[in-house]
Amino acid sequence: MKKNNCDDSNFDALPYDDPDVLHNRTDILILAYYVILNVKEPLSEETLIDALTEGGFANYFEAANAIQKIKDTGFIGVDEEGYFTVKKDCRNYVEALQDSLPPTMRERAVKNTAKAALRALYKKENNVEIVKKSDTCYFVTMHIIDSGEDMMALTLRVASDSQAQIIKERFYNDPESIYMSTIDALFLDNGK
Repeated sequence: MKKNNCDDSNFDALPYDDPDVLHNRTDILILAYYVILNVKEPLSEETLIDALTEGGFANYFEAANAIQKIKDTGFIGVDEEGYFTVKKDCRNYVEALQDSLPPTMRERAVKNTAKAALRALYKKENNVEIVKKSDTCYFVTMHIIDSGEDMMALTLRVASDSQAQIIKERFYNDPESIYMSTIDALFLDNGK
């Protein structure tokens, strides 16, 4: 396999030697457009950059550059809350170009970004507090918030900060399942 290098005009995005990253700025731009159009959750610039970099599609600088170019075109706007809005004619533009990227890559990018957008929404709407009582005693309180008030608050005692951080991150991944599991455990009659 030929190693990518800076002199190859088809590879104008860094890193040149990583086969799993998009190497062409135009491809990164098209993928970013595609993702913005196809993710149903509210999507911010920060979340999209994180999803593109964490998903291995582009490095931070190339992703940020692509998003800036997208905003400069006028096809995509940003609302007062910082979420992307799609303008007229954007869909036609992206549909004409999207076939230059493999369908599996497009699908994976949308899935990764939707998950990241949902996680960002959970973080915005819910809260986790970690209180250190001693070196071996931490309290993790997870708040599920509805209409600005606690719908449920669950506090766990753990032995270390690392355990507290793991619980916090897992909560933000899917607070709904924690809520539903708790409600099911409290209200389902298991014949006992």
